[in-house]
Amino acid sequence: MTRNELLRRYPNASPAFLRANADPTAGTLPRPVHEPGVQENPLVEDKGKEASQTRAPIRVTITCRRVRLLDEDNPCEKFLVDALRYEKLIPGDSPELVSIEVRQQKVAHKAEEETVILIAPQNRRCPHCGS
Repeated sequence: MTRNELLRRYPNASPAFLRANADPTAGTLPRPVHEPGVQENPLVEDKGKEASQTRAPIRVTITCRRVRLLDEDNPCEKFLVDALRYEKLIPGDSPELVSIEVRQQKVAHKAEEETVILIAPQNRRCPHCGS
């Protein structure tokens, strides 16, 4: 905020307040910040040809444990898988890289409700449920 804007909002502001809060670059646009995204994914750069052949497929199992089961389209696995991708826990969400399975389990009490996400190589079995 510029000095003039501060004075307009706070007409009785002290000089110390103005020095501490006035931004000399307030009238200029901020420099763009580079955010890592899909463009930095080596699979995108290679168009997915070689990388998909060398990587082992990954299985993501999302288990929603609820007192009242949800409709088939309500677990919102898309958001969960995108979060895994953004945090670089999985390389991507294309079918060549990741197999996604969504399950629901009914539980007796609200305190038992949870969403469990299991990430494992495709050829390994889950030690908890055997799938």
